[in-house]
Amino acid sequence: MSIQNKTDVGLIGLAVMGENLALNMASKGWKVSVYNRTVPGVEEGVVERFINGRAKGLNIEGFTDIADFVNSIALPRKIMMMVRAGSAVDELMEQLFPLLSPGDILIDGGNSNFEDTNRRVTLAESKGFLFVGSGVSGGEEGALNGASIMPGGSVAAWPEVKPILQSIAAKAPDGTPCCEWIGPAGSGHFVKMIHNGIEYGDMQLIAEAYWVMKNLLDLTNEDMADVFSRWNEGKLRSYLIEITANILRHKDKAGGYLLDKILDAAGQKGTGKWSVINAMELGMPLGLIATAVFERSLSAQKDLREAASRQFQCKHSLAVYNKPEMIKDIFAALYASKLVSYAQGFHIDEETTDETLLQEAITLAKGSDVAVIFAGLPDSFESEGFDRTHLNMPANQNELIARISEVQPNVVVVLHSGSPIAMPWLDKVAGVLQMYLAGQASGGAAVNLLFGDATPCGKLAETFPLHLEDNPSYLNFPGNREKVCYQEGVFIGYRYYDKKKMDVLFPFGYGLSYTDFTYSNMKVTVNGKNAADVDVIKETDEIVVSADITNTGNCDGAEIVQLYIKNPVVYEIRPEKELRDFAKVFLKAGETKTVTFTLNARAFSYYETRIHDWYAESGDYEILLASSSRDIRLQDTVSITGSKKIPFVADYVTTCEDVELFAKDGSALDEMLRGSGFAEATDHDGDDSMGSGTADMMKAMFTGTPLHSILSFSSEELTYEDIQDTIRKLNEAEKNNNY
Repeated sequence: MSIQNKTDVGLIGLAVMGENLALNMASKGWKVSVYNRTVPGVEEGVVERFINGRAKGLNIEGFTDIADFVNSIALPRKIMMMVRAGSAVDELMEQLFPLLSPGDILIDGGNSNFEDTNRRVTLAESKGFLFVGSGVSGGEEGALNGASIMPGGSVAAWPEVKPILQSIAAKAPDGTPCCEWIGPAGSGHFVKMIHNGIEYGDMQLIAEAYWVMKNLLDLTNEDMADVFSRWNEGKLRSYLIEITANILRHKDKAGGYLLDKILDAAGQKGTGKWSVINAMELGMPLGLIATAVFERSLSAQKDLREAASRQFQCKHSLAVYNKPEMIKDIFAALYASKLVSYAQGFHIDEETTDETLLQEAITLAKGSDVAVIFAGLPDSFESEGFDRTHLNMPANQNELIARISEVQPNVVVVLHSGSPIAMPWLDKVAGVLQMYLAGQASGGAAVNLLFGDATPCGKLAETFPLHLEDNPSYLNFPGNREKVCYQEGVFIGYRYYDKKKMDVLFPFGYGLSYTDFTYSNMKVTVNGKNAADVDVIKETDEIVVSADITNTGNCDGAEIVQLYIKNPVVYEIRPEKELRDFAKVFLKAGETKTVTFTLNARAFSYYETRIHDWYAESGDYEILLASSSRDIRLQDTVSITGSKKIPFVADYVTTCEDVELFAKDGSALDEMLRGSGFAEATDHDGDDSMGSGTADMMKAMFTGTPLHSILSFSSEELTYEDIQDTIRKLNEAEKNNNY
């Protein structure tokens, strides 16, 4: 057949994709020749039906003779083959070779294996022709209205095919066509292979979400369609989510849901399998896609699955009452699964580094935007059955974090442990999420926090020291034989570290957020009056502390405001400050709320064994509002007059300072000291003739000297009986003053 007006492009294979591509080309102004084989009893009248049907009146010419088809196309010929991948492509090429002219271009638009395309490019070029292997993505709708096209192969062909392929491609919002030259040989089909592999994984995830909603939540098809439609309006928006909603709603001619009548046995075209094979050859972890491929293989064995189901019956005994929350969890799991690739990295039951696992993790981290490392303490490091002897994580976990940090600047470490750990890699990572031992819901919680669906607001309930040796109990634990002495007393936790002003890894009460908070406008009132206007304040008075907390960041969040009381400088050994109250306040971005604390007598007291009751010493107490024990934001001072007194009882070990500080009448001691020689030794009236600092030294000695030791510094006139008599007089004076 002689054609005077040659067409611009030819297309072979009029299945759904081929027909739609031909229509797309014609709609863009290209003259198109189409051909489809004729197989008696199998494929008959394909071309005629298309030309007289969907292509009627368009710039499309149909052919049933392949030689006439080739002859109808202008030189250099551009022929797109839309036939089944595999031997069919090779057979068609052998038919075409004798009919082609030098420089003609063959385009394989099917899902061919990229290694086959490598071979076909070489073969075609050896015969003087050019070959393009092009992935086409978007299904029948994309083929008709604009697809994602991935051409590669003979680079000399690109200038010729570029106008056609880019014209029929989908367009980005700025008009850029979703079609560009990928590279040599089979690179176009390689990209299409991985693209399809990703879709394998995506469809598997969607199928699992569908299964949970259908079988555990007992949702109807319409209910599930509504869920997928909502998801398609947010973060999960995609073609597959969209068509899932449509498929769930689709009904057959009988009025029933078509999905319920489709056999649950899936096949596969090969691209998913090829992706997994190639990943294994390259040493690349491709767990999700591999699992999806294996699940399809399992799906195809329906008889085996039915036999297994009779032996292992699944019974759902627990009803799900909060379905909306469960749907949110399914959404979070699906969203995370789409974004996350996984590599094991280390063996949890040993410390030795497995170099293979480590390298897989490093390779994966290199190609990711963010690396999230889940680490912590295995059972061999932490348990209720034994005490820890160090703060370390297993060495293989520390090495993994350090090595990943070398290739990936955005590393987040998610820790699971029941106690503080050392973090030698802390300055190398972008963030640490301490989950402690959060139970079965920790996975969903971690996802919500990592993806910003929830804002962290937890604060550490313990101090993370830098070293095990820094712990206040280190010198006394585990004790001697059968005896353990808890000699740290009240100085446990932050009370110890703050008193010693010791550097720590993280202080008590520490915790970051995705937003920021400011503290302002602190007020202290006593019985409703401004504290500054009250002359005498007792610990039993109602003391109210308030402050304004403002969320100055861009997202909603919660702050835990901590109130500490800093004790006055007193005789008793006390912590520097103690947590007395805290409040959690939820704030929207830009919002301000007032937090209020009401302090009772216990806030300023400690338990005094001498009176078997709570006791507040008189003095100046600082009230501190803080974000942690080391992050004080606001402070004020109140002077407390204690309402209770501690009875003074003198004995032989009572020091001179005790008498000076606590005795209501210490005249008996003054009387004894006069003429004893001790008084003269400690009173030089500024005369330092005995040597530099002697007077201060003697004063210090006097302060800490027990009454019985005065005999050692006195003249011969002072006797043991004099000491006894002084003690008696001191106690009598105390009794007389109390009653």
